[in-house]
Amino acid sequence: MSASNLICDFACVLALAGGVHRSLPPGTKVVLGSRSVRNRLAPNIPAEQRESLTEYFGEQHRKYLNEMGIAPDLVDIVDGIGEGGRPVVIPPSDWARLHIVTPSQ
Repeated sequence: MSASNLICDFACVLALAGGVHRSLPPGTKVVLGSRSVRNRLAPNIPAEQRESLTEYFGEQHRKYLNEMGIAPDLVDIVDGIGEGGRPVVIPPSDWARLHIVTPSQ
């Protein structure tokens, strides 16, 4: 497996946030996309309910990431993408500022 092909998406960041010592291998790309609630088993959920759930889970993500020490800017980036928007690549130079990774000791 080549480290140059690793992608850390929003789910990866959520998992990484739970760690005390957070790091990513060199060559990893942090790519954040939009969040929306979808259910393949119930695809006919009304748009209003889907939007409500997306908002609720967005609030929960923000709360969790804040509690884990991740900068609020990260969720602002994801919220700014919107449904169907273009994913945003977070450069390695911003990982420490956003507290995605912890300083190496």
